[in-house]
Amino acid sequence: MSEISLLERLREALIAVRDRHGDAASTLYAVIDPILADPFPDAAGEAREGVVLPADKFAPGDCPYLLTLGEFGRDPRAEATIALSLQETLAQEGGDRAGRSVCGWLVLPAGIPVEQAVRAYARQSQLVVGGERRTFRFWDPRTLDLARDVLTPTQLNAILGPAASWSWLSRQRRLETVWIDPREHDALYTVAVQTNEEQQRLLSRLPEINLVMDSLTVAALDTTPIKAIEVGRRLVEADVQWRLHDPRDQVSYAICCMIYGAPFTANAPIRQQLSHGLETGTPAMPAVLGMLDTLEPQLVALESGAVS
Repeated sequence: MSEISLLERLREALIAVRDRHGDAASTLYAVIDPILADPFPDAAGEAREGVVLPADKFAPGDCPYLLTLGEFGRDPRAEATIALSLQETLAQEGGDRAGRSVCGWLVLPAGIPVEQAVRAYARQSQLVVGGERRTFRFWDPRTLDLARDVLTPTQLNAILGPAASWSWLSRQRRLETVWIDPREHDALYTVAVQTNEEQQRLLSRLPEINLVMDSLTVAALDTTPIKAIEVGRRLVEADVQWRLHDPRDQVSYAICCMIYGAPFTANAPIRQQLSHGLETGTPAMPAVLGMLDTLEPQLVALESGAVS
């Protein structure tokens, strides 16, 4: 699909989200992350409201902010967010950009001050993992791609409330939207979300997940059907099941799993090498990668269904 067609499809989807609210008193915002570059440096005053993050980790100019928008199709600034979001997503696919400045769009219901919203988002940006406070960049679309599968609906609503809806452009170039029931706002977003150990393990793998996806993209492989949570599970599997504790080995293992699917770990020589590394405590992936030149035709044939 051409970039122009993708742009039109994204605009139509966003207009449909906005129309579903049907409340002229609600307010549309873009979620902007300026840490790499601020796409709207001239927006000031009432047009933007910053999320104040811990000063020991974020300079004031690096904190995300909510940018007030008019209606799609009428407001040039709203149109600019659509075009830039798509451009940045496509640039990531080409390996040219590490992040996204236009992270998404949210609608605040009438009666919810934007100052109240940014305070809630500042609170939800802090997760406690193993007794240590960590920043949870939930506004990043790549994080939301993973969080939507890892977190429960109640947890996700707690993070994204008090918005009535939160939309973002996924890796699959689809507009994803989380709808939050306004009746749940007070109960949900007044405290920081709590996550269990399995959720923390998967969320903590986000940098490696991005590295796997970026590596596959740079190699011109189609990542459209690949879900971030599946990559995360393979990374955890490498660490826990095969004791591949080096992040580089974990990433290599996950890449192979994404390329070759189930035949990769089912292949007898590969499984034998992984088991040998598990028994001896020696890194197995260098040897496994060295075997791929010989085994790749067989793995590809099995994954494609040409061999059964």
